[in-house]
Amino acid sequence: MHEMIMMMNRRRSGIKREWAVAVVGAGGEMESLEAGKQEIMRRTRVAARDLRRMLSSSSRTTIAGRECAIVINLEHIKCIITANEALFLNSRDPSLVSLLHHLHNRIILPSSSSTNILPFEFVALEACLHASCTTLENLSNILQQEAHTAFYKLTSEINILNLERVRQIKNRLLALTCRAHKVRDELERLLDNDENMIEMYLTNKLRSEDAVSNVEELEMLLGAYLVQIGGTLNKLFTMNEGEGVCGRNRGVHKGDAEGETGQAAANGSESGHGKCHCGGLHYRRGYFYHQHSH
Repeated sequence: MHEMIMMMNRRRSGIKREWAVAVVGAGGEMESLEAGKQEIMRRTRVAARDLRRMLSSSSRTTIAGRECAIVINLEHIKCIITANEALFLNSRDPSLVSLLHHLHNRIILPSSSSTNILPFEFVALEACLHASCTTLENLSNILQQEAHTAFYKLTSEINILNLERVRQIKNRLLALTCRAHKVRDELERLLDNDENMIEMYLTNKLRSEDAVSNVEELEMLLGAYLVQIGGTLNKLFTMNEGEGVCGRNRGVHKGDAEGETGQAAANGSESGHGKCHCGGLHYRRGYFYHQHSH
């Protein structure tokens, strides 16, 4: 009731919600501003439903071409790219700083080894893919190092503290694998949709050039990051199977660890019944396992 009253008062007083937006132009210029939905929609010409989905806390991973923009909701990145500029809607997020610098440098210092100069929208798209895929790769490397230490300690001595460390690593492994799967699945979905990829050639449309019939340039860009995220997933699966996240291969009996670790994983699962489906990786009764499609 209190929240409803506050919302009604806000509407009566004419207060409009605004977001901190970082803008990177096609020439490398950078700008910070506060903008409401109407201003963002006017500037990018995206539909209200696209913006609403992006700003929702439960929004799904998305890379989509629109008439005048590319809409990206990828990991921590909420970005709308036009042929002339890229708008990052959560610019107060500290993790965006490196992305903004990377994009700025890519624009003003293009690679001398590149024979093909990408249009701005693909430079911005690549920066977003680089940031999200590299973040997941780095997190998997950190988790792998921590897992080595935790498993070594657990084989030396089975106690509650060491079991708790392994439980936490298990849960982080599952969460990280789910995140990586979302990125991979979206890249695969996009690569299977030529019409959506054609929509993403914004510079061509701005110049009123003929519709693109060959999307090989974009396919190569997306394919490179599909390979990278696939490598991250392979590493996570190897950690699960090779390292014995649940103590299978390090001389630790499942029964010793299951009581300490099984309930926590069950509580964190999507179904609430001790089984979490995540693109082929499943959790049941103290073990991760693969379920292959037939």
